[in-house]
Amino acid sequence: MLKIYQPGDAPGVVGPNILAWDDGRLLVNADFAPLLERCGLTTFDAIGTHPIESVARQVGERVTGRFTLSDGGIEHGFYLKRHGPPRWQEWLKAWLRLTWPVLGARAEWQAMLWFCELGIPAPLPVALGEADGKSFTVATAIEPHIRLDHWSENRACDAESRDPRRRREWLTRLARLVRRMHQAGLHHQDLYLCHLLLTPDRPEEISVIDLGRVRRHRQLSLRWVIKDLSQLHYSSPQASRADRLRFLREYLGRRVTRADRRLMAAVDRKADRIGRHTARHGL
Repeated sequence: MLKIYQPGDAPGVVGPNILAWDDGRLLVNADFAPLLERCGLTTFDAIGTHPIESVARQVGERVTGRFTLSDGGIEHGFYLKRHGPPRWQEWLKAWLRLTWPVLGARAEWQAMLWFCELGIPAPLPVALGEADGKSFTVATAIEPHIRLDHWSENRACDAESRDPRRRREWLTRLARLVRRMHQAGLHHQDLYLCHLLLTPDRPEEISVIDLGRVRRHRQLSLRWVIKDLSQLHYSSPQASRADRLRFLREYLGRRVTRADRRLMAAVDRKADRIGRHTARHGL
């Protein structure tokens, strides 16, 4: 069994100090406050309307874009994710699923704080803005980086990714990363390889991004474990059966036994459903 995080189980874990600016409409990580002040980004409107240099993703009124701030001649990269006012369809979709809707930027802000507190590599939370039904987050850009799905796909032509020893190293790190998340009660809900980044200047790290749907539970149910593992399974078609067994062994922290076949079968079935859903909707 995985040991699940309980409040108070991790002594010595410290998150960032958070400052409230602009009458509470803006929360700021104190580590980045001097830079934001020097750049005049001290209000909800100043950050929310700050120009972005490139759009990374746009879904409806949710836009994620990259921008840089210069500090003493050094460029720092950030991502600004803007959320428009929630639409009634988002409420309806959640109610039909008998869940509470996740609206706006606060959920991702909270998730970044959790990852920061637990020391799990992820974008650092910089700022959260909330006003008039709109919201945004600012997070550090992880640069340089290589998406894990790209690294995996390139292994036929890339010498490093073709090296069995290197593949085993990354597989081990990935399994231990997911185990840490689940032990802490965290599940991602979009744990595809494209949301995992390798950092060439920190070769021991795999960073997790796109944390908007991350949730934390006092006791993580098997349902959420299967969902995360099946998304990894689906997004890594190049992985061999030996790779998958090695991952599971590292994830469980013990030998894989016959009793684990039910878990493996459930992950396979869920991955197949993801594939059918993806094909049906042209995703």
